[in-house]
Amino acid sequence: MINCYRSDIETAYHYLLWAMRLRYKDPKVPILKNNLPFPIEANGYCTECQTIAELISIRNNPNRMIIECLMIRERVGVTSNFLYLLDHQADLCGYNLYSFDSNTYLRGSEECQLAIRLWLHAYHLRIQTQINLNKCVSYLEKCARIMGELINRKRTKEIQFDILMKVLEATENEYQRNKNLESTLDVERENENFSCSSSEADETVGNNGDKCLYVILNLLFNAMKVSEKIFRNFFRG
Repeated sequence: MINCYRSDIETAYHYLLWAMRLRYKDPKVPILKNNLPFPIEANGYCTECQTIAELISIRNNPNRMIIECLMIRERVGVTSNFLYLLDHQADLCGYNLYSFDSNTYLRGSEECQLAIRLWLHAYHLRIQTQINLNKCVSYLEKCARIMGELINRKRTKEIQFDILMKVLEATENEYQRNKNLESTLDVERENENFSCSSSEADETVGNNGDKCLYVILNLLFNAMKVSEKIFRNFFRG
């Protein structure tokens, strides 16, 4: 249900509708969702559907259906498998992976914005759960990459400056986290507790730190281009 884009949305809808009807099997005493988290930006501040009518209302909105599936899956539990699927879903939202045409490879504005929000959310979930933190920087790289591609395709106006700054802040935090890890590994080396595995970890941390600096430079370049577009439109107005 989660690992889909448009082709499986209808199937996902029917599963969700079936589950919702079970909740309302006794209309007088429906089984309501009582453990829903607060709405977040990554999901467009949406909340899970609570009624059959609410579910029917989003049936023909593919992006909203994707968000619905992701919210349900996350509520069930954040696991390594869920984080992998969340990353893959963001890829499918931002890119038409089955297109060989460079003009249609990048999806529309709404889909690209959703992809960026999902990657950023996946980053924060890994930090919160401490699940395979080495993958954190890859999400930030993807955010910077898709913004760069929007700029190259003269779609700069589709980049939301506030989201760009949040990605930049997350990248700065990730860089600092890796620098702190380097300091910890240095202490281990001084205490002669530095094993072969520690040496590999040291190399990984160093590489991640370098990647963060590269992402920061890309984001600053992207921010400059977005700012130029904003000022140009302002003076034209």
